[in-house]
Amino acid sequence: MPIDPSFAVDGAEWAVPQVAGAGAPAGVDQGAATGTSGKGFADMLSNAITDLQDSQTQAAAQSQALATGTAKDPEQVVLAVEHARLQMELASAVRTKVTDAISEVMRTQV
Repeated sequence: MPIDPSFAVDGAEWAVPQVAGAGAPAGVDQGAATGTSGKGFADMLSNAITDLQDSQTQAAAQSQALATGTAKDPEQVVLAVEHARLQMELASAVRTKVTDAISEVMRTQV
């Protein structure tokens, strides 16, 4: 459970569907085309969202431990919460930029 419900990263708007048939051009190694070893953009984005969810969950657990008095180091709790907050702000900014870019492409006349 995220610290703040507005930080939740589940739902349809965060889902990354697989793109069927999207791959490297013929004769090009898939790993070389994507810059990774066989993983595409959707996989990278899905992993980033999973990491974001993990960070939110960890921060929530540490906050709960601090509230119940079982946290060993309050400084680590603050760092985890700030890290989760910054990751969420970055994800939100990237999502906004991607949405703006897609809207601009859709407005482009051919």
